Amino acid sequence: MVSVLYFVSAIILVYIFSAAPAIGIIPCKINDFDCQTKSAKEYVATFAQGIPALELPALDPLFLDKLEDNIKGLKMNFKNLNITGMEHTEIEDIQ
Repeated sequence: MVSVLYFVSAIILVYIFSAAPAIGIIPCKINDFDCQTKSAKEYVATFAQGIPALELPALDPLFLDKLEDNIKGLKMNFKNLNITGMEHTEIEDIQ
C-alpha cells in the first residue's frame, strides 16, 4: 500500500510542478527538498480540487483502471480503484 501512496504522491507532484508558474507557485531547485515539501503542502488541496483555468482535472476522486506492485515478494494487483480524500492529504517530506 505504501507504493500506492508513492504513486499518488508522484501524480500530485507532476501537477504541482507543471502548473507552478501559472498559479504563482515559486519553482524550487531540483535538490531543494525543503522548498518542494513546503510548496506541495501549500497547494495539495488546490490540485486535489482541480484547476479549470489550466485544464487540470480534479484528483479527487482519482480513478485508476489498474495498479500492480511487488514489494519484497508481496504481489498486489488492484483493479478499478477509486481513491478519495486527496484534498486531506498531508505531505510530511519529499526526498
